[in-house]
Amino acid sequence: MSSINFNPFQNWFERPPNPVPSINFVSLADSFFPKSQSPNFASIGLPKFSKKSTKPETETEEPGRCKKIAEQFFWECENRPDYRHAPEVDKILNEDPVFEKKENPSAEEIEAEEKWWERFRASPVVQFMTRAEEIADDMNKMELEENDTPYRKEDKDLWRAVPHVPGFDGRPMPRKAIKSKEESDDKFWDFMKQFLFGLWGFRQRPYPPGRPIDVAQAIGYKRLEKRYYDFIMKTGGWWYKDRLGRSRGPCELITLKTAYGAGIIDRDTFIWGEDMDEWAPIHMVYGLEPAIATWEVRLGAAATAFLHKLQKGIPPWVPLKGREPKTYKQLQKEAIESKKRDMAILEANDGVWPGVRTPSHAYSSGQVGLN
Repeated sequence: MSSINFNPFQNWFERPPNPVPSINFVSLADSFFPKSQSPNFASIGLPKFSKKSTKPETETEEPGRCKKIAEQFFWECENRPDYRHAPEVDKILNEDPVFEKKENPSAEEIEAEEKWWERFRASPVVQFMTRAEEIADDMNKMELEENDTPYRKEDKDLWRAVPHVPGFDGRPMPRKAIKSKEESDDKFWDFMKQFLFGLWGFRQRPYPPGRPIDVAQAIGYKRLEKRYYDFIMKTGGWWYKDRLGRSRGPCELITLKTAYGAGIIDRDTFIWGEDMDEWAPIHMVYGLEPAIATWEVRLGAAATAFLHKLQKGIPPWVPLKGREPKTYKQLQKEAIESKKRDMAILEANDGVWPGVRTPSHAYSSGQVGLN
């Protein structure tokens, strides 16, 4: 029979005992939220199948795609895997790009391969192509020797120290040296005419990048350093990149000299000024390094680097990591090897850079943050 339950309000007609007992908060809470299974109002009993059937707990579901990417990102941030020296990458770099190397060949296979190579080298077509390559090498060497001295005698050491850029055939491309004063004057006035056309708003003559107007050789590299030094001394408003890649500026020349002496920037710090097309290292801007790194600034920078080496326990005569003295040829060789390794990484990973973290090349500057 249906009934009404006044349980939350206890009995309305019950007289309180004398004296009044202290309030029990636990029983009071139970009175407002009863745990009894009896309904508070009239209700009709429902069948058992109306209750939700308890399903057995399934196994932990696999994380979704976004969660997997996030977990891999955090794992890479903590562990920093070296994708550049993976076994697959080293295998691609060491293997021959044309011929496949067979592992553990038999004696018969080795003998058959030697006979095939003998027939291949004895072919008249192969001999003709080999001789043509030798002649092309000799002609390239003769052209390099012909252009081994620039127009200005004071630029000879720099001209010979800078390595040649390898061409499409693998041979070094020669830099054309100016031979006579007439050729130097023609280069200069050709450049000046096109420069004034652009300055006055006229259309300039397009010229192929393979044959640039080499006015720098005509003027002289050391002479450009001296001429630009006066210009930079009068120029203000420089921006530089800190170690995090953030732009700092505008800075006057005295601010850059102070930062150079404190080890915050150095000759490899990227800098930008007015009328510059893009960011460039300080030592690649004509006249900027001599204007900033004067003798007293270089003395202060050396003292700062000496103190930092003492703090880190590095001997003063040991160069910092990444600051070893290298020639232009060594730098070019390292850059070419690094590019080949990058291409091998992409080949090993189907043209996609491995991992979740995007490879970022932050601008590094100063001697404080090295090592």
